[in-house]
Amino acid sequence: MPWCPKCKTEYREGIKLCTDCGSELIDEETDIPEMIDLCYIEVETYAKKFTAYLKHSDIEAEYEYDKTKDSYLVKVYEKDLKKAKTEFNAFMKVENARANQYIQESFEKAMTEQAGTDDAGDDSSESSPNADAAPNDMELTDAEKRKLLNDAVNAATYTAAGVYVPQAAKAKEMTTTAVTFLGFAVLLAGFAVLNILDIVHVFHGNMIAIGVLFIFAAGCLGVGLNAIKRSKKAKADSVGEEEFTNNIKDWMEKNISIMTDIDESEPDEIRYLNRTNAMKEAITEHFGELDEDYIESLIDEFYDKHF
Repeated sequence: MPWCPKCKTEYREGIKLCTDCGSELIDEETDIPEMIDLCYIEVETYAKKFTAYLKHSDIEAEYEYDKTKDSYLVKVYEKDLKKAKTEFNAFMKVENARANQYIQESFEKAMTEQAGTDDAGDDSSESSPNADAAPNDMELTDAEKRKLLNDAVNAATYTAAGVYVPQAAKAKEMTTTAVTFLGFAVLLAGFAVLNILDIVHVFHGNMIAIGVLFIFAAGCLGVGLNAIKRSKKAKADSVGEEEFTNNIKDWMEKNISIMTDIDESEPDEIRYLNRTNAMKEAITEHFGELDEDYIESLIDEFYDKHF
């Protein structure tokens, strides 16, 4: 008997779609992929909102209360996990900014009302028209909104998407590493030689200890030489990467219209997600598959510049 994998409702033979959610029905013997954990969120309204935005991005998701953690566990299918993590990062960036703005406005309004006259209070409300109410769709209590800033980012049980490090920065980092370890190698070897020559008497006659110093010196030398090799490679790669990055940025500037043609009546989060998703799809279509963190860094820079 066919049934809905989402609503768990059974239907008679011949029906193909669930009348409640529109999902495609499956046969009883069909193996159903299990959802896996994405993140924990302490506020139910917030978990519900995030789940709704995942669904808006064509990611099937659900949440449930976990007594052991006193939080709401958001789940997705494994095939959507990578995309869901990216959406979480974008969602959190927007929500934290909005929550922070709301708290700042509320704080400024409270301080003005405490220190000023009724007229000053009126001026404050005019300058911050949203100070009396939460931002659109933020149906949270004041305590929850404040808690949001401190707890929401740390609610995730996975590691957020990494920050892309340009090849030029990697080259500089490897150079620093090389200098540090080569310096240690010289110091350790020199210290060992001074003990052998009896100029320094810390390990006088203790050849085992002196031998250990040489072993550590050799290890530091190996790390330093390897870092130099990696630094040269990163430096060479940085030349091509910088040119490629500039090409992408120029292309984005010239084609900004295809990435901003969205419904302006949508909430801020939806507009942000739609724009960034459009940017990612456009870049991938034009330049091919690229490192996800690399694309994210380009999109964040472009978005901050134009929006």
